[in-house]
Amino acid sequence: MSAQRPAVLNVGLATAFSAASGYLVLLLAARSLTEAAYTGWFVFWSAFGLATGALNGVLQESARAVRARTAAAPERRSPALSPPRAPSPLPSARRLLPPWISSAWSPEEPARPLVAGIGVGVLAGGAALVTAPLWAGALFVDAGSSGGALPLAGLFAISVCSVAVQAAVGGLLSAAYAWKPFAALTVLDAAFRLAVAVACARLGAGPGWFSVAAVAGAGSWLVLLAASKRSRSLANARADVPMREFLRRAGAAIAAAAASAVLVMGFPVLLKITTPGRLPEGAGALLLAVTLTRAPLLVPLNVFQGALVAWCTDRRDRPWRALGAAAAAVLAVGTVCAAAAAMLGPWLLAAVFHVAWPFGRPMMAALTFGAAMIALLTCTGVSCLTTGRSRTNAVGWWAATIAALALLLVPALPQERIDLRVCLALIVGPLVGMAVHLGALRRM
Repeated sequence: MSAQRPAVLNVGLATAFSAASGYLVLLLAARSLTEAAYTGWFVFWSAFGLATGALNGVLQESARAVRARTAAAPERRSPALSPPRAPSPLPSARRLLPPWISSAWSPEEPARPLVAGIGVGVLAGGAALVTAPLWAGALFVDAGSSGGALPLAGLFAISVCSVAVQAAVGGLLSAAYAWKPFAALTVLDAAFRLAVAVACARLGAGPGWFSVAAVAGAGSWLVLLAASKRSRSLANARADVPMREFLRRAGAAIAAAAASAVLVMGFPVLLKITTPGRLPEGAGALLLAVTLTRAPLLVPLNVFQGALVAWCTDRRDRPWRALGAAAAAVLAVGTVCAAAAAMLGPWLLAAVFHVAWPFGRPMMAALTFGAAMIALLTCTGVSCLTTGRSRTNAVGWWAATIAALALLLVPALPQERIDLRVCLALIVGPLVGMAVHLGALRRM
């Protein structure tokens, strides 16, 4: 791994660029759209972010499965692993399919994660498209401009389909420790999004076109496969289990990632639905602070999650040692970030965002500590995933989300004390999920 440190540094720089470009897109949209149009566009942005976060489970399982197969057969040096075995006789209907697809779905053959990603994408995108008349009007009405909400639903469905494949490609790159192509994928995704947003701002486009900017990076995997020979070679990599088992595990990983997406990206929605009437004064500043304090920990962890899965898979015979090392790193970074947030957070909100901070410096540190708890929950979930406890990983995440929701609804907490409700939900909720994960790991 020492020889790969420059490439890992490239991933770090790519992560920083991705985070910065995301904030620039938000800033461009806020300055270019009316308040109502921006709100509608932000709903589309959040919905796509939730879908992307859920499909991140495909990345996790792809990284785990391919890395496990590599570790089990170290003599196989090909990045794409070994060539497939001769497929068993297929029913006549399956013979009509291309061999690389039909063999991938054989119950005897190890799964191809890229084929699985395509299948998951078609299923998710198709479901979104078929059900769009039921929900698109209510969800995307303010972001559709004169074109209506259904075209945006079609854009959403196509993008979700592509994101699933992109997640599989990211998992394959992580499993092979192919950091340079992985960094390129991250940069392409962010650069396409930012470029379209800049064009929209310069041309005075409406929220519909800014929605195109939100999903513009979903096809980055096509550019990467066309330009990178190593990435194309990894496209044929196989998992350590057949397709049916791979999809079962991927489904559990998607369920866990969906809970993570709700807890991370959907937290403003949870707060809104648990607060009767309008949010109390200071809620806007609080939600902005939640977003800003999470960025230093959760943005890099999200990008490196595939690498974390591959690293823990290599050490799955020593899960407690691997988990301890990851947790120590998260706590060290979290402590530094909490101190920095307490000192600089209120000033940053006032100087850059022109938002007053009414809750005091300790609250800023507490929000950062809550972000560290979510990062630790991610680490314990990865430990469960890489030791064959994919269902426990999902159960832990959903337990954390339900606990956070319950704490936001506790009658004893005054509705006007929104700072206390948010703080407890963000800290105690992840602790409940960690207890589920650690309890399962202890029974090993």
